[in-house]
Parts: sequence; structure tokens; C-alpha cells
Amino acid sequence: DGIRVLVRSRGLGDVYKRQAVLDVDSQSRAYATVDSVHVYGISGGHGINTISNTGTITVAATPYAYAETVADGDGVDGDGTAYSNASTTATTYGIAVGNGNNGILNDTGGVIDVSTTSNARAYALSDSDVGGSANSDTVATSRATAFGIRAGNGNNYIENNGTISVNATAIASTYTRATNDNLTLCAPFGLGCTTINLGDSDADAVVTRAASAYGIYTGSGDDVVFNRGTITTSASGGTLIREAIHTGAGDDEVILGDGSVTTGDIDLGADNDILTLIGTPIINGAIRGSEGTNTLALESEGTFSFDGYVTDFS
Repeated sequence: DGIRVLVRSRGLGDVYKRQAVLDVDSQSRAYATVDSVHVYGISGGHGINTISNTGTITVAATPYAYAETVADGDGVDGDGTAYSNASTTATTYGIAVGNGNNGILNDTGGVIDVSTTSNARAYALSDSDVGGSANSDTVATSRATAFGIRAGNGNNYIENNGTISVNATAIASTYTRATNDNLTLCAPFGLGCTTINLGDSDADAVVTRAASAYGIYTGSGDDVVFNRGTITTSASGGTLIREAIHTGAGDDEVILGDGSVTTGDIDLGADNDILTLIGTPIINGAIRGSEGTNTLALESEGTFSFDGYVTDFS
């Protein structure tokens, strides 16, 4: 009745370093990486693939990376240097095929539910002693990508009469702190106090997040995408892409039939493309014809619902 693939991966890195003798520096570096995670519901290679789904395909990936460092310099002029780098990159696919003339059908009753939640956390704490320097640096990078249906280069035919739901979430956070010693001198009789820094400190953090969700995505070639079902895309965290349908270079045709509901942009890619609307499709997102001579065709009676903008059509 269905395919269910759930993957959880973890990467941990931690270093604690403390020096407790005169004028000795402390340096800590930690890396935690969960990279190139690819999770598939159904995967076909290059060639001519024919795939039909009437059941439920659930694919989820939740990679997590945490890097932690603590550096404590001791003694006169003791420096503390802490560096933590955490990175996660993951991609999920409901149905994926390689290059070739492929045919994919998500028929009535078929459900494709795909999600990627990528999480990276970095923690760095440094401390210096009299006259020393404390330096903390953190880098947290999280990239999440999810595809409902992904086809490679070729003349592909993809039809959806069911439900495709795609979510990508990128989470990245840091805790960065550097402390140095100071001396507070107070004058008698309540005449005030003065604080003198005995050293210096610096803390820097870099956070990068990117989340991309695609309902149907094709490579270059003359593709046909026919939707009479529901495609919903959502993404959160940093740089965002939400596309219900994306066709690559080539003379493509996207047909939104009666009953079609798409949430997310529609991007037809380069070359000469056709977008055909039949009946009463509902479009929640932008429509981009991109490069080439593109045509918007309306067939049969009906009123389509549109919430977005249209660009690059003749």
C-alpha cells in the first residue's frame, strides 16, 4: 500500500582544552559534518523508466550536526582560541529517475509526501587570562532540498492526479562567546570605579541556511507535465525556493487541468514553452516563462484562480 523511508543522521564534534600553567595558550577546533545525504522513495537509473504510483510514498530526512569547543588560556598572557564548524546537507526524493525518456504517473489516490529538515549547531567558548586574547569563531551551515518527482534530462512525461506535498527546512544556529580578564579599581569614599581590560576578546559567527522545495522537477529536454491533482511546496530558513513545477531547458509543455491546485511557483525554464490552462485550475504562486518564446493558452470554459505574477510570455 505504500513506501515509507525515514532517515536520521548525526554528526558530533567536541573539544575541551584547558591549560593550567604559566603563560600557556589554549586552542580548540571542532568539525561536525553530515554531508551528501540522499534519500529516495523510488529511484530509477538512466534509460526509459515507467513508474506508476497509486499508494503512499513517504520520505523524510533529518540530519543533525553539532560542533562544540571550549578553550581556556591560563597564566599571564594566556590566550584562548575556539573554533567550531557544523554543516549539514541533505536531499530527499519521492520518485527520482535519471536521463532518458521517462514516464511517471502519480495517479488518483496516490500520495507523495517528502520532507527534509537539516539542522546545524555550532558552539564556541574561549577565555583568556591576564593580558591574553580570547577569540571564538563559529560557522553553521544548513542546506535542505526536497523533490516530489525528479526527472533527469530527456523527453519526460509526468502526470499527477493525486497529491504531492514537499517541505524543506534549514535550521542553523550558533553560540559564540569570548571573555577576557579585567581589573576594577575603586576610589575611596565612593568617588567612583574604573574597569581596565587586561587583554582583548573577539567573537564572530557565520550562519548560512538554504531550503529548496520542488513538486515536479525536470532536466533539459522536451518535457510534458500534466497536473490535475494537488501540488504543495513549502520551505523555511534562509534562502528559499518553492516551486510546484520546474521544467529545464527545452520546448516544454505544462498543462494544468480541471481540479489542479498548485502552491509554489511554476518555472518553465529556457527555450520555447507552453503553459495550458484547462477548466478551473488554482495557481498559488508566480508563473515564469523564462528565456525563449513562451505561450499561455486557455482551453475550454472556466475561470482559473491565480495568486501571483506572470512574466516572460508573448
